[in-house]
Amino acid sequence: MRTEVEKIVGAAAVDERPVRDLWPATTMAERAGQTPDRVLVVRPSGREQVAAILRWATANAVMVTPMGGASGVCGALAPKRGELVLDMGGLDRILEIDEVNLTCRVESGVNGMTLEKMLNEKGLTLGHYPSSLPGTTIGGLVSTRSSGQESSRYGSIEDMVLSLAVVLPDGTFAAPRPGPRSAVGPALHELWVGAEGALGVVLGAVLRVHRLPASVIGRGYSFSRLADGLEAMRHVMQAGIRPLVMRLYDHEDSVFNRYDVSDGECVLVIATVGEEEVAQAEANV
Repeated sequence: MRTEVEKIVGAAAVDERPVRDLWPATTMAERAGQTPDRVLVVRPSGREQVAAILRWATANAVMVTPMGGASGVCGALAPKRGELVLDMGGLDRILEIDEVNLTCRVESGVNGMTLEKMLNEKGLTLGHYPSSLPGTTIGGLVSTRSSGQESSRYGSIEDMVLSLAVVLPDGTFAAPRPGPRSAVGPALHELWVGAEGALGVVLGAVLRVHRLPASVIGRGYSFSRLADGLEAMRHVMQAGIRPLVMRLYDHEDSVFNRYDVSDGECVLVIATVGEEEVAQAEANV
């Protein structure tokens, strides 16, 4: 198999390594003296190589697992011996940032934090901030239907995807035109959001971006009961407020995060954003 794949991408782009991501079970197995399966990892440098690999894999009934930043902690990246891992890190270009229409066009291997920093330099933000962001890729975020800490305001990754470029299992390309919505039913790109590579490999995406807020106001509230904190969150959302961040920590998490709480108390953290008057008004609700 390695010889055939090297004909497509070259020997330098092929590696054979133990299967691992950040899944704790992998570390536990290694400490127990168990050797993980070794699989072939291929790092294509362009869409034509991705298509050629998928055509070859389909013709030879070889399972392919696309890999983004390998930041998963649930064991999703667990190919077996004889299977192929497609490392999409070689497709890592930020192709366009449209500051007028507030969109960006990127390849799937672009690091999530790298994109966010580049947007920030232009006064913009993707508005997607999972705790794993520094170890993610855009393709991985899309393929796992990721959600982040700012989803209460900007939504999850599916709310940011306007279009996807995809290679299907038979090596053909699909790239539905970008647009804010579809008038004829579900937008085609939604087929691949959350599909985890089962229906094709994401090559790139057109994403919605936002302007950085002029003001951010953060506040913390303590509650004697977790149920009271949940009720406060319900009140905020049903009042039509869309805070940037709204996180409720139970007592154990509050202690872990070093909040100054009494026995049994939990903590609700809320950040509101916008023009200063708007952010302050929402914070007062």
